[in-house]
Amino acid sequence: MDSTKKPKEIPNRVRFVHKKPENYQSYYSNGVFGSVTGRGDFDMNFFFEHVDIPEEEVMNVEEGELKPEEQNNTEVIVIRDFKVGIIMSPQQAEGLSNWLINALKEFKGRQVK
Repeated sequence: MDSTKKPKEIPNRVRFVHKKPENYQSYYSNGVFGSVTGRGDFDMNFFFEHVDIPEEEVMNVEEGELKPEEQNNTEVIVIRDFKVGIIMSPQQAEGLSNWLINALKEFKGRQVK
């Protein structure tokens, strides 16, 4: 064994190379549903909340013009289309929250007042 080996030096720079696979996708989210798991991780399920396009529409013809049929339904059905689930450690969740806060501050600072 060679005990004269020089200890490895700590690098003064780290380069992160960002790559996206061919099937990479971006999703729009206007909501999240989640919880903290039994192991203490954050389980976040991002969704897009919207009112769905109706499958069909019925109109009456009155005096030669199309008029929408009266709707007596007071219930609104909102679709929560879940897009992706992310599980994140508390440390990563804290890093994400700090990044979001800083990005929001920068965004607000750029807005015209």
